[in-house]
Formats: sequence, structure tokens, C-alpha cells
Amino acid sequence: VVLGLGLAVVALVSLFAGQGAGQALKRKPIFQPDPLPTVGSGGSAAGLSSVKIVEDSNWRRVINVGRDCIKDKDWKLDLFSVNPVNSATGFATVAKNANAFDQANRNVRFSGAYFTYTGIENANLDVYYLWLEDRKPALAKADGRRHTIGTRYSELIPVDGGRVWDLDVEGGYQFGEDNNKTVNAGFATAVLGHTWKEAPWTPRVSGLFYYGSGDRNLKDGQNNTFYTMFPLGHAYWGISDNLSGQNLLDYSMQVDVKPTKKLGATSAYHFFNLASGGDRAYNVAGVPVGTPGNGTNLGQALDTYGYYSINTNVDIQMGYSWFWYGTFIDRTTHRGDSTQAYIQTTIRY
Repeated sequence: VVLGLGLAVVALVSLFAGQGAGQALKRKPIFQPDPLPTVGSGGSAAGLSSVKIVEDSNWRRVINVGRDCIKDKDWKLDLFSVNPVNSATGFATVAKNANAFDQANRNVRFSGAYFTYTGIENANLDVYYLWLEDRKPALAKADGRRHTIGTRYSELIPVDGGRVWDLDVEGGYQFGEDNNKTVNAGFATAVLGHTWKEAPWTPRVSGLFYYGSGDRNLKDGQNNTFYTMFPLGHAYWGISDNLSGQNLLDYSMQVDVKPTKKLGATSAYHFFNLASGGDRAYNVAGVPVGTPGNGTNLGQALDTYGYYSINTNVDIQMGYSWFWYGTFIDRTTHRGDSTQAYIQTTIRY
């Protein structure tokens, strides 16, 4: 199925033939491939550009990779198939391999085809197919055998006065089978931002909308809960990592400033709700929290953090976050509001 889709996507490239190549928007690619098509296997680390579904640090926790990369001037197609490490990706307990070498979890297979087109000036277009097969699905989690078809479009739009609009929209449909239920789920997200490039501190103001579907009825024969797989959750749903993108609505406003080339700061405010009152909330590990029928208000969060780049190899980041729980949490798993402070140092070598 993956190879067939890959050939279909290659054929799609002909639709773009004859268009002039522009200055493409710089983004982290899915892989760092060799100049020529390659086929490889063994341990590997790579990152998908769709970090809402597959994020780089989670994607590194894979083993036994088979991949093929085909690329040209304005497009690239990656085909891959991996087994995750037993414990690091949440499909088994950490204790299972705490004192042993990494082992491939043969019960889980993650495969896909990811096509990127960069022949549109200042823009990227992605089309992808992802297949996650978990032969031992958990009863309470959204996993099982799931196919995801999605697309993403991002663009920079310069305007007069040294200002730039940035747009990023993405959506996907998920289908398959999970614990003898038919999967019928999806997600949609959009980010719109505006940067004043020539103003002091280079301020950027942006808004985010995210929708991840939830189950309408836990007792029927369908599972409508979208499974986010391996996301960079705290980049979209709060750095306190209280929620995953399953059965979730997130409305967010964000402000970024950069006083110097080495110093930057960000503040973001989130309004969280359940996408469906017939489902539960899901924590960062994808475990359901609470019971349906207790409202949809999950709460609000404020994140503020800054970073300083000491040099090209070392940077330091620190931040503070607040999470004020809503009526759904108060009624089902009552707890006090949360705060979090952190300091993080990164060394690259």
C-alpha cells in the first residue's frame, strides 16, 4: 500500500511540471537524505515536518528502519517503515528494558509515505500517508491499526514596511480498526502569524486553532478519537504537558520577541475544551481522564519562557507555566491548579 501510494504521489509531481522554482520556505525536512535515492536499514533517527503527529525527539526512539528517498529539485518523496524501541515510545513500560540494550518492539509497526513540494515561492506543500499497526492495543487508549491521510501547506507572505505574514494549515483523516471498533477520526489545525521584521525586538503575534476529534458515543461500534501518535505536544497544547491532542479544541494566542540575535522570549495563552462531550480528556501519554457528560471546559493555560544562545553549540532556556483547570476536571478528577518552572540547557556536538 505504501509503495503504491508513493508511486501515485510521484505521478502527482507531473501536475507541477513547468512551474518556476522559487525561494522555498526553510523548514526541517522529514529526513536528511543522500543526494541519490537510497535504501537503508538498521537504527535511525529522523523527523517529520508534521510535528503535531510525529516529532523529532519521539521519532528518534525508533529502531530497525527501512526507507527509500526519491528527490528532485522541487520535490522529495520518503518511504519508511520502523519498529519503535520497546519502552521509549510508550508502548511498553520503561522498566521492561531499563537495564538492557534497545530492542525493536515487533508488535508495533509504523510506516508511511511523505511527499514535499517546494516549487511554490516562499511555500511548502506536504502530502502524506501514515500507517500505525499495534498488534497488542490497549483497551483504554486510541491505538490499534490506524491509517492517516493528511496534507499541510505553509507560506510566508511579505508585505510593505518590512512585515511578514506566516500561514500554516494542516488536516488529516484517520481510519482503520481499534479493539474491534471502526476508526473514523480526524484533525485540523491552522496558525496565522504576523512579524514586524524591522521593528525593535522583531515582534511576532500569532493565533492557533487546533481540533482533534473525540468519540461521540463510547458504546457504539465506532471510535472517533483521533490518535496523535508521536507529537511535540507542549509546542501546541501547553508546555506543562497536561493534555494530548485527542478529543481536544485549543484556541491560542502567542507573542514572540527577539531583543537580540541571541536572546528571545515567548508568551502563549490557551483556551482548552473537549471536542466531544461524549468522550473523555486524554493526558500527554494518551490515557483517558474523567468521564463523559461533565461538560467540555478543560481549562486555560499561560506559558512564558525565554532562551539565550551562548554560542552555536550551547544555549539555555527557562520558563514558567500556569494551568487553571476547568469544570470537566473539577467534576471528574478534582485537583488544584498547576504551575511549573524549568531551566533547560542544550549542548550540541
